[in-house]
Order: sequence, then structure tokens, then C-alpha cells
Amino acid sequence: MDTTEFSSPQDKDSGVHSLNLSQLEVIQIAERLSTCRHNINNNLALMVASAEIVKRKPERIDKVIDTIFEQTEKLMNELNSFSVNLKKVLDINQ
Repeated sequence: MDTTEFSSPQDKDSGVHSLNLSQLEVIQIAERLSTCRHNINNNLALMVASAEIVKRKPERIDKVIDTIFEQTEKLMNELNSFSVNLKKVLDINQ
């Protein structure tokens, strides 16, 4: 099986930690990253659209502000989820 070696810094005492990932694992990480970027871009697009609505129709702020807060939370959750999963796959304990 084809593998890729990654070196990731660990604490000062242990130096460098080597990790072998299969080609399939690297592809899966790339796919997760692609999905994460797609979802974050969608969240940002909805936030920008909401801000534009408020700019043109300030009276709609009460209806639009919830969308902005929801998208912000979804964006943070998406990034955190990807980060946690990547650290798990790469065996990073921080």
C-alpha cells in the first residue's frame, strides 16, 4: 500500500513525530477539507447576503440578525469539527 510520511512537531522533549498515512487516508483528508471549505463558503455567503439585506432595508434587521448568528455558529462548528478530526487522524495531542 502506498503511504505518505508526515512529520509534525510535538513537545520539545520528543522532537519530531513521524506518521505514515495511506494514499486513501490522504484522499479522505483532502475530501474532508474540500467539504469544510465548501460549507464555510456557504455560511459566509449567507452572512454577506444577510448584511446586504440589512444595508438596503434596515427595518429587516430583526429578521436577518438570527440568520447571521446561526451562520456564525455553523461556521465555527464546521471549522472545529474539521480541526478535531484532523488532529485525531494525524495523532496530534494538543
